[in-house]
Amino acid sequence: MPIKPHLRHCYGPEWKAITARIRERAGNRCERCGVPNGAVIVRTVGGWYMAAPWQRPGATMGNGTKAVREVLTVHHIVAVEDGGGNEDSNLKALCCRCHNLADSEMRQRHAAQTRARKAGERRESAGQGVLW
Repeated sequence: MPIKPHLRHCYGPEWKAITARIRERAGNRCERCGVPNGAVIVRTVGGWYMAAPWQRPGATMGNGTKAVREVLTVHHIVAVEDGGGNEDSNLKALCCRCHNLADSEMRQRHAAQTRARKAGERRESAGQGVLW
């Protein structure tokens, strides 16, 4: 996942080496679903994966699903913005799908904050103040 500009200072120059070490510790597999790093797969109902090495990434299967090349990312168990650090014990290798699931609560919170901020900006630009 891309590092947000306002959090880049929290990762440091050694982040690349840290992520390589975490992926190696996990055997280059997602620590949640087990998908191998770089594998071409198709997600099935329920989130399991089926290896599809004969497909090119982006190919649409007969049931409408798409083949994707999985990329392992490194997830902070306790988010950096919540005080989590880059210690190995706070990091795990996850595929993009599992990383999104792990971060879903935080993403929902951020989306609500963004919607509230944008609504306030729209009111302000329209010359409307808050009545309460």
